[in-house]
Amino acid sequence: MLDEALLADGRYLRVLAVKPLDVAGAGRMAVLADPASAAFSVWQAREHRGARIVNEPGSVNFNVLNTRDPEAARRFYGAVFGWTTLREAERYTRTANRKALAGGVMRKLRSGT
Repeated sequence: MLDEALLADGRYLRVLAVKPLDVAGAGRMAVLADPASAAFSVWQAREHRGARIVNEPGSVNFNVLNTRDPEAARRFYGAVFGWTTLREAERYTRTANRKALAGGVMRKLRSGT
């Protein structure tokens, strides 16, 4: 499934460091880059389902991408993962995956911000 998704969306994705590979029966992963060269990883679960606890104190609950081009990022992640925009502020957009809050995209103004 992961390999098929990468092939289908190859016009968007660039392999950054790790091509899709099996991880000891636990799953399949790849390290990729979006069109602005932001690195991200993808995981296809097999024996290891991934994070079992989310949105609880001490667990992963939110990921934010800082980019100079948030509009392009929204298009890219929307096309690849089906994410939608929930709410926008001046520099910030919340994203959702199947209507569940998934993270955000923030406009990066300059280096270090």
